[in-house]
Amino acid sequence: MMNVKLILAEVRHRLMRGIATKHLKTLCIIIAVSVLLPGTIRAEDCPKAREIYSQGAKVLNYQERAIAFQKAVDLCPSFAEAHVNLADAFENLAKAAKDDAKKFNKLLDKAAAEYQEAIKRNNRLFPAYLGLGDTYRVMGLTSKSEEAYNTALQLRPGHPQAVA
Repeated sequence: MMNVKLILAEVRHRLMRGIATKHLKTLCIIIAVSVLLPGTIRAEDCPKAREIYSQGAKVLNYQERAIAFQKAVDLCPSFAEAHVNLADAFENLAKAAKDDAKKFNKLLDKAAAEYQEAIKRNNRLFPAYLGLGDTYRVMGLTSKSEEAYNTALQLRPGHPQAVA
Protein backbone atom coordinates (compact mmCIF):
# COMPACT_ATOMS: atom_id res chain seq x y z
CA MET A 1 0.00 0.00 0.00
CA MET A 2 2.89 2.37 0.75
CA ASN A 3 4.26 2.02 -2.79
CA VAL A 4 0.87 3.00 -4.19
CA LYS A 5 0.81 6.10 -1.96
CA LEU A 6 4.26 7.12 -3.17
CA ILE A 7 3.26 6.60 -6.78
CA LEU A 8 0.08 8.63 -6.28
CA ALA A 9 2.07 11.42 -4.60
CA GLU A 10 4.50 11.56 -7.52
CA VAL A 11 1.67 11.52 -10.04
CA ARG A 12 -0.15 14.28 -8.17
CA HIS A 13 3.07 16.32 -8.05
CA ARG A 14 3.53 15.97 -11.81
CA LEU A 15 -0.11 16.73 -12.51
CA MET A 16 0.04 19.91 -10.44
CA ARG A 17 3.17 21.08 -12.24
CA GLY A 18 1.61 20.37 -15.63
CA ILE A 19 4.33 17.91 -16.61
CA ALA A 20 2.12 14.88 -16.70
CA THR A 21 1.79 12.93 -19.88
CA LYS A 22 -1.40 11.40 -21.16
CA HIS A 23 -0.21 7.97 -20.02
CA LEU A 24 0.61 9.26 -16.56
CA LYS A 25 -2.88 10.71 -16.20
CA THR A 26 -4.39 7.39 -17.26
CA LEU A 27 -2.19 5.51 -14.80
CA CYS A 28 -3.21 7.89 -12.04
CA ILE A 29 -6.89 7.25 -12.72
CA ILE A 30 -6.41 3.49 -12.81
CA ILE A 31 -4.45 3.46 -9.56
CA ALA A 32 -6.86 5.82 -7.82
CA VAL A 33 -9.89 3.78 -8.81
CA SER A 34 -8.31 0.48 -7.84
CA VAL A 35 -7.17 1.86 -4.46
CA LEU A 36 -10.21 3.94 -3.58
CA LEU A 37 -12.85 1.54 -4.86
CA PRO A 38 -11.56 -1.96 -4.17
CA GLY A 39 -13.63 -4.75 -5.62
CA THR A 40 -15.35 -2.54 -8.19
CA ILE A 41 -13.05 -3.54 -11.00
CA ARG A 42 -13.22 -7.25 -11.59
CA ALA A 43 -13.56 -9.53 -14.50
CA GLU A 44 -16.64 -11.64 -14.99
CA ASP A 45 -16.36 -15.15 -13.64
CA CYS A 46 -18.67 -16.84 -16.12
CA PRO A 47 -17.43 -20.41 -15.63
CA LYS A 48 -18.21 -20.20 -11.90
CA ALA A 49 -21.54 -18.52 -12.72
CA ARG A 50 -22.48 -21.39 -15.04
CA GLU A 51 -21.63 -23.90 -12.32
CA ILE A 52 -23.86 -22.09 -9.80
CA TYR A 53 -26.56 -21.72 -12.45
CA SER A 54 -26.54 -25.48 -13.09
CA GLN A 55 -26.88 -26.18 -9.38
CA GLY A 56 -29.73 -23.67 -9.07
CA ALA A 57 -31.58 -25.24 -11.99
CA LYS A 58 -31.77 -28.51 -10.06
CA VAL A 59 -33.40 -26.92 -7.01
CA LEU A 60 -37.18 -26.94 -6.68
CA ASN A 61 -37.51 -24.23 -4.01
CA TYR A 62 -37.93 -20.87 -5.75
CA GLN A 63 -36.29 -18.90 -2.95
CA GLU A 64 -33.17 -21.08 -3.23
CA ARG A 65 -33.31 -20.85 -7.02
CA ALA A 66 -33.46 -17.05 -6.81
CA ILE A 67 -30.41 -17.02 -4.54
CA ALA A 68 -28.43 -19.26 -6.89
CA PHE A 69 -29.39 -17.36 -10.04
CA GLN A 70 -28.67 -14.02 -8.34
CA LYS A 71 -25.17 -15.28 -7.53
CA ALA A 72 -24.77 -16.35 -11.16
CA VAL A 73 -25.75 -12.93 -12.54
CA ASP A 74 -23.56 -11.19 -9.96
CA LEU A 75 -20.58 -13.24 -11.15
CA CYS A 76 -21.41 -12.95 -14.83
CA PRO A 77 -23.78 -10.07 -15.65
CA SER A 78 -23.70 -10.95 -19.36
CA PHE A 79 -25.20 -14.41 -18.68
CA ALA A 80 -28.66 -13.78 -20.18
CA GLU A 81 -30.11 -17.20 -19.36
CA ALA A 82 -29.34 -16.67 -15.67
CA HIS A 83 -31.30 -13.41 -15.80
CA VAL A 84 -34.24 -15.27 -17.35
CA ASN A 85 -34.22 -17.93 -14.65
CA LEU A 86 -33.84 -15.35 -11.89
CA ALA A 87 -36.87 -13.54 -13.34
CA ASP A 88 -38.81 -16.82 -13.42
CA ALA A 89 -37.95 -17.45 -9.77
CA PHE A 90 -39.20 -13.95 -8.87
CA GLU A 91 -42.38 -14.58 -10.85
CA ASN A 92 -43.06 -17.81 -8.97
CA LEU A 93 -42.26 -16.21 -5.63
CA ALA A 94 -44.78 -13.50 -6.52
CA LYS A 95 -47.46 -16.14 -7.11
CA ALA A 96 -46.81 -17.45 -3.61
CA ALA A 97 -47.09 -13.90 -2.19
CA LYS A 98 -50.46 -13.00 -3.72
CA ASP A 99 -51.90 -12.18 -0.30
CA ASP A 100 -49.23 -9.52 0.28
CA ALA A 101 -49.81 -6.92 -2.46
CA LYS A 102 -46.64 -4.95 -1.73
CA LYS A 103 -44.41 -8.04 -1.87
CA PHE A 104 -46.32 -9.38 -4.88
CA ASN A 105 -45.80 -6.15 -6.87
CA LYS A 106 -42.16 -5.83 -5.82
CA LEU A 107 -41.39 -9.36 -6.99
CA LEU A 108 -43.16 -8.78 -10.32
CA ASP A 109 -41.17 -5.57 -10.80
CA LYS A 110 -37.97 -7.49 -10.13
CA ALA A 111 -39.03 -10.22 -12.57
CA ALA A 112 -39.76 -7.67 -15.31
CA ALA A 113 -36.40 -5.98 -14.70
CA GLU A 114 -34.53 -9.29 -14.98
CA TYR A 115 -36.35 -10.23 -18.18
CA GLN A 116 -35.46 -6.82 -19.60
CA GLU A 117 -31.83 -7.30 -18.57
CA ALA A 118 -31.79 -10.69 -20.29
CA ILE A 119 -33.16 -9.10 -23.46
CA LYS A 120 -30.55 -6.37 -23.23
CA ARG A 121 -27.88 -9.08 -23.08
CA ASN A 122 -29.43 -11.26 -25.81
CA ASN A 123 -32.30 -9.82 -27.84
CA ARG A 124 -32.94 -13.16 -29.54
CA LEU A 125 -33.77 -15.02 -26.32
CA PHE A 126 -37.32 -16.32 -26.76
CA PRO A 127 -37.94 -17.30 -23.10
CA ALA A 128 -37.12 -13.74 -22.00
CA TYR A 129 -39.83 -12.23 -24.20
CA LEU A 130 -42.32 -14.92 -23.27
CA GLY A 131 -41.66 -14.44 -19.55
CA LEU A 132 -41.80 -10.66 -19.89
CA GLY A 133 -45.15 -10.98 -21.66
CA ASP A 134 -46.47 -13.20 -18.87
CA THR A 135 -45.22 -10.81 -16.19
CA TYR A 136 -46.71 -7.76 -17.89
CA ARG A 137 -50.01 -9.63 -18.32
CA VAL A 138 -50.17 -10.37 -14.58
CA MET A 139 -49.26 -6.74 -13.87
CA GLY A 140 -52.18 -5.62 -16.06
CA LEU A 141 -49.91 -3.99 -18.65
CA THR A 142 -51.78 -5.33 -21.66
CA SER A 143 -50.07 -3.37 -24.44
CA LYS A 144 -46.59 -4.13 -23.10
CA SER A 145 -47.58 -7.76 -22.70
CA GLU A 146 -48.79 -7.97 -26.31
CA GLU A 147 -45.61 -6.29 -27.51
CA ALA A 148 -43.45 -8.85 -25.69
CA TYR A 149 -45.56 -11.76 -27.00
CA ASN A 150 -45.37 -10.37 -30.56
CA THR A 151 -41.60 -10.22 -30.35
CA ALA A 152 -41.58 -13.79 -29.03
CA LEU A 153 -43.73 -14.84 -32.01
CA GLN A 154 -41.31 -13.16 -34.40
CA LEU A 155 -38.55 -15.28 -32.90
CA ARG A 156 -40.64 -18.47 -32.94
CA PRO A 157 -43.64 -18.08 -35.24
CA GLY A 158 -46.73 -19.99 -34.13
CA HIS A 159 -45.30 -21.01 -30.75
CA PRO A 160 -48.33 -22.02 -28.65
CA GLN A 161 -47.22 -20.24 -25.46
CA ALA A 162 -46.77 -16.92 -27.23
CA VAL A 163 -50.08 -17.21 -29.07
CA ALA A 164 -52.21 -17.95 -25.99
